[in-house]
Amino acid sequence: MTTVITALPKPARSRSTIHIAARRLRRHKAAMVSLVVIVLLVIMAVFAPWIAPYDPNKQDMLGFYSPQRKAPAGPG
Repeated sequence: MTTVITALPKPARSRSTIHIAARRLRRHKAAMVSLVVIVLLVIMAVFAPWIAPYDPNKQDMLGFYSPQRKAPAGPG
């Protein structure tokens, strides 16, 4: 009799909870779109001083509510 040595099957590789959650997230299209929107909002919040460098509290509200002037070359 001859003995045939066969290789033992590799043990199943365990996955971490984060790996399982990331895999489920990648397969869900609506979740990926939502993730992209959230990432874009965070990027806009981080770079807000460069996107809009003006102070919102320094508005000229008196000029906004003043009566409109007629155009010098306008009709009427």
